[in-house]
Amino acid sequence: MSHDLIKNSKKNYFTKLQNPKSFATYPIYSRVHGIDLEINFSNPATRGWIMEMLSTYNCPIWESKEFKKILGPNHLVTNWIDVTEMLKVTPEEWCDDANDDLEIIFTDEKEWAFQRDFVGAISGNMINIFCPSNFNDSFFNAVRWFLPRHLVDFNSLVMHSSAFVDKNGNAHLFVGPSGVGKTTTVTRIMGHEILGDDMILISIDGKNVTAQTPVLGQNPRFAGCAGKQFPLKGIHFLQQGSKVQKKNISSLESMRRLSASVLYPNWQFENPERLKKISALIKNFVANTSCDELTLDISMPFLGVIDESYN
Repeated sequence: MSHDLIKNSKKNYFTKLQNPKSFATYPIYSRVHGIDLEINFSNPATRGWIMEMLSTYNCPIWESKEFKKILGPNHLVTNWIDVTEMLKVTPEEWCDDANDDLEIIFTDEKEWAFQRDFVGAISGNMINIFCPSNFNDSFFNAVRWFLPRHLVDFNSLVMHSSAFVDKNGNAHLFVGPSGVGKTTTVTRIMGHEILGDDMILISIDGKNVTAQTPVLGQNPRFAGCAGKQFPLKGIHFLQQGSKVQKKNISSLESMRRLSASVLYPNWQFENPERLKKISALIKNFVANTSCDELTLDISMPFLGVIDESYN
């Protein structure tokens, strides 16, 4: 696919980005949801920001190259390259793009991603991320692009959803289209741990399904739950109504609705085998978790409908 089809204005830098003169030189090593990462930086300020962010999400960090020996043989190498140094542009110039959509193209055996605040390139286990050193959303936008495909290998999927932990230590997932009330629902639950109001990582080990806060960008108040896995007791597909009620739905309908909420930006480019694995994960999540349709009037109490122990 030609880069001339890209709507993002960063296509003007495409030639220079294909052959960066130097890679990052300030490495750290980490493990994010089981995935081993070598993270290199061209700017020490960027390094410090990401170290602080990974620490916030309870990810281990090693700074010595000696720790590279503990990483798996197929660990990911990410190079975070400061475009303000490389291209001599200001952060404002780099992010000045009316198109906020993620665009993906393939060329020379590389996958390229273009978004408002970053450009990324993947070749094998090597990932180059081009963004300003004083980034915020660009870090999370880039991670949302490249990390979910690798989480599949750990029997995990990121869901566009919200979740809380009940008084018995079990997680409940709220799923539904944008605007249905996922964020509003969890913000009304007082005195409970909230795993997130936009993205939740769910995993399966045997028949045990768990939920946790993903390192993909959330309201910082949820970061304290990162690294903790909670048994997933219920998947609740939200819809708005004039009363509060819960009804069972078929496994097939549950799979259809859950599939629509998977956060997987490049799914349309994936190979059939990977798509089969994603489908198998969704099937197993549904088979091993209680699923229902939850109708809510957000002004009314609802915990007792979700879990009878609250009655």
